Amino acid sequence: MPRPLTLSYALNKKTDKLLKAHRNKGTGIAIMIPAGTVAGLLWVYFLGNMDRYLDAWASVFSGDTSVSAVLTPIETVYFKVLFITTLIFGCIYALWNRYNEKFKKYKKEVLEILEVDPCEHRSPCNCKDAYCEWIEQEEGVDLL
Repeated sequence: MPRPLTLSYALNKKTDKLLKAHRNKGTGIAIMIPAGTVAGLLWVYFLGNMDRYLDAWASVFSGDTSVSAVLTPIETVYFKVLFITTLIFGCIYALWNRYNEKFKKYKKEVLEILEVDPCEHRSPCNCKDAYCEWIEQEEGVDLL
């Protein structure tokens, strides 16, 4: 189904912005899910071993000068990866949230244009229905 040609200029522009925000939102979620999964698994491991870390760190403050007993080299790498993946997930989530807010805003504006913009065709006309059907089937954006 091709894009309806009877759309107003404003609706065409808002549709382009809506589709761009929808694609960016989809890309963000595709990156956020693996990053969140890795960060979540690392946090589960960290919280599962929290008692061992607290005991080792408490021994440092009680006078044991052996700091190497606190973290092994592998755990040092683990904590760096944990911090980096958590930071990446947070940044991607913030970016996705921004795209999601833009998507909601454009969706609302498109619906307002569809409600206000009078159709210049003879009645009964289905150009607005054809537009809603096109954007849902071809582009995967649910307006309603």
